Amino acid sequence: MAEASASRPASTILLLRDGVTVDGKSRDEIEVFMMVRHHQIEFNSGALVFPGGSVDAGDQEIVKRSDLYSGGEGLSEADRGFRIAAIRETFEESGILLARSKDSDTPVDARRAGEIADAHRVALNEHKISFLSILADNGLQLALDTLVPYAHWITPEGMPKRFDTWFFLAAAPPDQLGAHDGRESTDSIWVSPRERRERPLQAAVPDHAQSDPARQAGQRERRARARPRHVRRDGDACHDQDRNRPSAPHSPRGRL
Repeated sequence: MAEASASRPASTILLLRDGVTVDGKSRDEIEVFMMVRHHQIEFNSGALVFPGGSVDAGDQEIVKRSDLYSGGEGLSEADRGFRIAAIRETFEESGILLARSKDSDTPVDARRAGEIADAHRVALNEHKISFLSILADNGLQLALDTLVPYAHWITPEGMPKRFDTWFFLAAAPPDQLGAHDGRESTDSIWVSPRERRERPLQAAVPDHAQSDPARQAGQRERRARARPRHVRRDGDACHDQDRNRPSAPHSPRGRL
């Protein structure tokens, strides 16, 4: 019998916010940030997914630099790696940055996060600069304590690609609206769990999202930033390690 392939460490973040007011009506329900997968990507093309991806060597380098993150007390090196990867992938894919100023210990606001994304996000996605350098050069510390562990999934043995994925919950920083990268994903929205339950798994943008300020701002930002880059292939069916319960296929970019 062939030996099972090793699972690859990966992380996913469910960014949450209170429902925004649209057309004068308050949406009294929580919303989560999701992105539409590019239709040319082989796995889950067109699906709505959360930001996320594999833990890489650069994340492990940041683990060794305790001056580049806060809120990691009591966490193992592996746990810190999962959280660092989650924040990095979220920044790469949405531009949302969960970090603090090293000098003042205050959260990075939307204006500063936007400046950093404008200056470095494309280069980071093209592997021309490291996330470690971005943090060090801008006097930032990743806010590891803003992530709340939500689920832990491992791809079953026998699958061609296997992932060991931690899912985290995090409150989206005020006014950081998020914008997809135009490469791996082609649209992004804030959507409630109720809306996702009422619609099929393939991407369907809710009607209210057409007038969502976050979506409109993201579209303007993406048009200004669009550049090609390589895409990554994702994993296959996964398994709930804690409850031993099979799930619909998913990758490090989880699905709701």
